[in-house]
Order: sequence, then C-alpha cells, then structure tokens
Amino acid sequence: MKKSGLALIIAILFLMAGAAFAGEKEKSGWMGPFSPDLLSKLKLSDDQSSQIQALRGNVIQTVAPLRNSLSEIKGELTALWNANEPDKDRIKEKQKEVRSLRDQIKDKISNYSLELKKLLTPEQNIQLAALWLEWGKGMGKGKSSTKDPSTGR
Repeated sequence: MKKSGLALIIAILFLMAGAAFAGEKEKSGWMGPFSPDLLSKLKLSDDQSSQIQALRGNVIQTVAPLRNSLSEIKGELTALWNANEPDKDRIKEKQKEVRSLRDQIKDKISNYSLELKKLLTPEQNIQLAALWLEWGKGMGKGKSSTKDPSTGR
C-alpha cells in the first residue's frame, strides 16, 4: 500500500512539473540555442523579429501539448515501474509512447530551426553558429563540447 501511494504522489508531481514546463510563452525556456535571448544578439530587423516571434509562438503552441503528454506518460511509466509486480508489456508500451512523443517534439523543433535559419541573412547565420557554439559550452557536456572544431583545442 505504501508503494502505490508513493507512486501516486510521484505521478502527480510529474504532472505538475509538466504543467510548469509548458508555462507561458515568455517563460518557456526550452528553445535552447534559438531562445529569444540568444537571437536578440543578431541585430534582427523589425520584420525578422516579428516573423521569428510568430514562428516561435507557433512552435511553442504545437509542442506544449506534446510536452504535457510526455510528462503525463513519464509519470504513468514511473508508477508502472514502482508497482510491486511491474507489468512488462505496459512498461514497454509506455516507453514506446515516450520515444514517439520525443521524436515528434524533436521534429517540430528541427522544422522550426530550419525555418528560422531561412529568415536570417548569411552573416546572421554565421553569427548564430558562433553563438550556438558558445551556448553549448555551458550545457554540461564536458570538455569535448568546448573544443574549437578547427583546432581541436
């Protein structure tokens, strides 16, 4: 009984965390190297800014429900793993659902990234690549992510 109660509490916490990550547009920090803070360093024209803002709003709107579903399924998966006798088939089914949702999210963010790059000038794309490398250094990927690809240092 104690384990099932704990599993229920964990599942509820996962659901609450999912709602928090969905957040408002201004608070959605999951756009990584294409975040508004990073893009603001590119000296975008007003037209570029409005097009990117619309593009970003659209991807946030389409990805948020997927992220919420992912959070819910991960909570269900945790509860399944915490059961006294885990149901192997249901666990595999939920893991497949998690992979599918992650792939959908990645596809949508990749499409956003490709569309965003089309809106930038060649110079801005070069700047973005440099900013992206700098952004990646702080992501905890270890020393290899901080190496300059041209020198290997």
